[in-house]
Amino acid sequence: GGERVFTATAGQGLFYAHEVLQAISHFRLPMVMCNVGRPSIPWNIWSDQSDSLSQRDTGWIQFYGESSQEVLDTIIQAYVLTEKTRIPAMVVLDAFYQSHTSENVWLPDQNLVDRFLPPIQPGEMSIDLKKPKSFGGLLPPEHYNRMNYSFWETMNQVEALAEEIATDFGAHFGRPYSNVEAVNIGPKTRLVLVTISSITSTARGVIRDYPEVGLLKLRLFRPFPREAVQRALAPLSKDAVIAIVERNFLGDNEGAIMQEMKRALYGSNYKMYGFFAGVGGKDVPPVTIEKIIHRAFHRPEEVNWVDVG
Repeated sequence: GGERVFTATAGQGLFYAHEVLQAISHFRLPMVMCNVGRPSIPWNIWSDQSDSLSQRDTGWIQFYGESSQEVLDTIIQAYVLTEKTRIPAMVVLDAFYQSHTSENVWLPDQNLVDRFLPPIQPGEMSIDLKKPKSFGGLLPPEHYNRMNYSFWETMNQVEALAEEIATDFGAHFGRPYSNVEAVNIGPKTRLVLVTISSITSTARGVIRDYPEVGLLKLRLFRPFPREAVQRALAPLSKDAVIAIVERNFLGDNEGAIMQEMKRALYGSNYKMYGFFAGVGGKDVPPVTIEKIIHRAFHRPEEVNWVDVG
């Protein structure tokens, strides 16, 4: 409880840690983990978010980084957030594109980071030989119920806290962030692409040639930023189309992002379509984003696979 903790994993390592992830979150341990997003089986080193999205209900906060700079900056912010909430945070980057390639990253001065991070506050699970405690024992139902209620209360505060910390980070380091980012979303927007991680950068470039197409980037995924998504899409006309780009496959008809978007927009009249693209690490170049745009405009299925094979 007295030192900051960081770890990293990917793919099979994250799947193997399923039980441990829940232990860390329910013990309210404020640690940060970086996950390199990969598929499940067969073994694969390319980009896919199936590993982290399959763990979205283990009680961890989840962020997804568009660039290596954003991943680094989000890790710093995650320490502030996890120490305020006592809920662990996972920062996800794309395998191969970000883990096996390089790009310029501005590494902030240590003194600047130290001034941004709050003083370390030892938690309840600190070891004190003069005041012995036991951890991880059998918990009666009434205590378990109260523990989960407390967790639920705190998790409901994370969206607002994450936004506040991102704003403070921008003022401190000169690089502002937000839970979601809306690009070219207004009354005349006919289609919005919903993306996470590095596919976002490709989509940014493509929509410059499509003035009627907007982009909604999700940086925070768990807890899902429902209110921020609703605000970002509020300017849309009621007949607008939402195309959700999914680089994950969890065995269900719909991707993980589609499920969360439907919950967030329950009761709205937007037409939402899912597009599986890049599953298993298949590249998603600009032409694939263009295919998604064209198919979204021309009677797509509720769920679509793009560039299979």
